[in-house]
Amino acid sequence: MTDVCPTHRIRSDWRRHRRGLNIIDPPLGDDFALGGIAAQALPLDARIVILSTEPLDADRVALNAAAAKWLGETAPTESTVPVFGWGHSTSATSTALVHGSWSNDDREWDRYIALQRHGGLEAGLTRAAWSGRQGRRVFSLRYLVAAMWSIADLQVAAAAKWAIDGPWEISLALRDTAGAALGDFAEGWAPFGDFRNDGTGCGEPHVLHRWTVDEIEPQALAFGAGDRIENSFGTTHQRYLAHRGSYEGQFDPCSVG
Repeated sequence: MTDVCPTHRIRSDWRRHRRGLNIIDPPLGDDFALGGIAAQALPLDARIVILSTEPLDADRVALNAAAAKWLGETAPTESTVPVFGWGHSTSATSTALVHGSWSNDDREWDRYIALQRHGGLEAGLTRAAWSGRQGRRVFSLRYLVAAMWSIADLQVAAAAKWAIDGPWEISLALRDTAGAALGDFAEGWAPFGDFRNDGTGCGEPHVLHRWTVDEIEPQALAFGAGDRIENSFGTTHQRYLAHRGSYEGQFDPCSVG
């Protein structure tokens, strides 16, 4: 039987998959974005999920030793991709191969990147925010942009290796954002806490950005994520781009690693 409305089917699959991850709209509850393999990590600050066209039904990637080696060793396909360390060990779950960093003896990840059976990637981050003055939560802009760039570049490589086509759905979830500020800016921008920083902070309990692309272009995806994050914190700046110095007009990666 011919699928008369493939777009509707794809979007329905995406919604069902995200429901299992608790990446739902509106983003509410203390467990927002903590479903699926994120339950095996420390409470996340941010989660990035890239879904291929058939996330529930597809079995594109065999979760075997060869795929685990690929995930742990694959280098960025572009020389311009910021160096981003995901961790030092790879393990399997029922749905994905996970490369990450263990934080303690309980073997909970403090950051990870995961290759799903359907060929999409996801990442979880627990170091994407810090506690600023008077305990105010501050999200790290360049760190988040670099993470999106890194996962997008790896997704391009995975799509080529396992012959996976678009369109793709991108989800960027930020947790516990109510009253939080934005920091970690490129050279030339006033640092966090400086009176020249504008924006009133974030008024939402959690933030969820979700959009679709036909093809993944890593830099464009990363910069688009940076712009969305700026919007969520009340501004329209691009403070991940240097205003002066050796990276002027470019992404400033000096604090990323």
